[in-house]
Amino acid sequence: MLKKIQSFLIGCFLILSFNQCAKRGSPTGGPKDETPPVFIKAQPPIETTNFNETRIRIYFDEYIKLKNLKEQLIISPPLENEPVISPQGSASKFIQIDIEDTLKLNTTYSFNFGQSIADNNESNALVNFQYVISTGDYIDSLRLKGVVKDAVNRKAEEFISVMLYKIDSSYTDSIVYQKPPTYLTNTLDSLPVFDFNYLSPGQYQLVAIKDENSNNLFDPSLDKFGFLDEPIFIPTEDLFLINLFKEATPYAAVVPAQVSQQRVLFPYRGPKHIVPEIELLTKLNDSITTFTEKIKDKDSLQFWIHPPAFDSLQFLVRVPKLNQIDTFTVRKKSTVDLDSLTLSLKPNGSLKTTDHAVVETSTPIAKIDSTLFSLFKFDSIPVEFELELDQTRRALNVYYQRDFSDEFKLNLLPGAVEDIFGTSNDSIEKKYRYGQLEDYGTLQLSIEGATYPIIVELLDGKDEIVSAVNLDQKEPLTFDLLEPATYGLRVIYDRNKNGRFDSGNWLLKTQAEEVKYFPDPIEVRANWEIDQTFIITN
Repeated sequence: MLKKIQSFLIGCFLILSFNQCAKRGSPTGGPKDETPPVFIKAQPPIETTNFNETRIRIYFDEYIKLKNLKEQLIISPPLENEPVISPQGSASKFIQIDIEDTLKLNTTYSFNFGQSIADNNESNALVNFQYVISTGDYIDSLRLKGVVKDAVNRKAEEFISVMLYKIDSSYTDSIVYQKPPTYLTNTLDSLPVFDFNYLSPGQYQLVAIKDENSNNLFDPSLDKFGFLDEPIFIPTEDLFLINLFKEATPYAAVVPAQVSQQRVLFPYRGPKHIVPEIELLTKLNDSITTFTEKIKDKDSLQFWIHPPAFDSLQFLVRVPKLNQIDTFTVRKKSTVDLDSLTLSLKPNGSLKTTDHAVVETSTPIAKIDSTLFSLFKFDSIPVEFELELDQTRRALNVYYQRDFSDEFKLNLLPGAVEDIFGTSNDSIEKKYRYGQLEDYGTLQLSIEGATYPIIVELLDGKDEIVSAVNLDQKEPLTFDLLEPATYGLRVIYDRNKNGRFDSGNWLLKTQAEEVKYFPDPIEVRANWEIDQTFIITN
């Protein structure tokens, strides 16, 4: 079913239509010129039919210049070879377009200059000037309007290409990767609305692309994409909504590289929940130690080896659930450095009572001597603690009882930690201070109108996730120990019940999972408790 935009979105078009703000006059030297250039004539004239020329000239009443022409000019249908347009970098009273392409028969072409035409002195823009011609006997005159929104982000990006592909005997789903569209327009840098004109009747597929390469093709590795579930028929009076999303990158192994004498890096691409497995096929002496580590927050694995006594290593990289296997050979480099053990004690600053001490190491940990660890409260009171080695073997968690306003001092004597290369630490010490309860705020949240399951995400001022909760049914939520700040909220409809956001896919004809934002910022103050209800309307 075609998605129609609710009546409030029509306001976007009204704002766009009347978005001509008053400008202040110059305080001295007489009134400031605020008049954009005036179109005088064109050769051939605008709306010429049976067009067969290769050069166009468009004249104005004053000297003009072209600004950001590459971003602003929309030629629809797109031309295979870009025309040569002047002036570029100089002023002139006319624009010259030299067509270096063979135009299609019986086709209406429009050149929409956006806001690129401006007078030479004051840069007053002539907004949305169009030059239109037809290679047939008449000018097509149908229109189509709509809005583009981002499926995840609060605000849509600028300069979204919106495309119409005519559905005929040559149409296939792969056309968006291979050929430019039948018609093209752009949301430019104002409101996220699009407006096609000079269209011919027929059945079309409507799509939108954040065209990073400016090639009028869909590149899934670079571009965001959006589409309507069903074709549309022109003429139509409907307004249409397109949700823009970034397709999930399919899994792919990347050629590994030796980054130190003891370490091989295995990058990969793909969804965050897919992590490949590494198997060493080369047989090694029993005295050689190896260890594989997933690098935190990166799509990479690391393979450690000690001692690095090898000429080459052969690896198998596989993802069983995808039935995908790759083999790689890594030849030893003599130019890379040795890794050395360094320790850092985290976290820093004033801590929450949910935080604990962490010993992070630059190389994997092999041995721990807990007798060389000591923890004191207020510098002198011994505190019992437990040590837990993280599965990465690059982080050691130190757990202990703590409360608001507590202060601790953690000491590591030489030899407390030893890495897989037999290197141990020097003395290290760090103090930890816990904040007071009054330093933080609490958000009590209830959600109305949702369809479960959902994912509730608390966001910071940059829309980064602070906390996330999966809900299978309606229940109140509490976000406590929040730093005083302004927060946002969003709800993801987890329609496939896998506990994470899933994007859309053009070939599979799936849309991104629906995301709803709480409309207002939420200010959390120290020592305050806020009750908030998120009413979701569909």
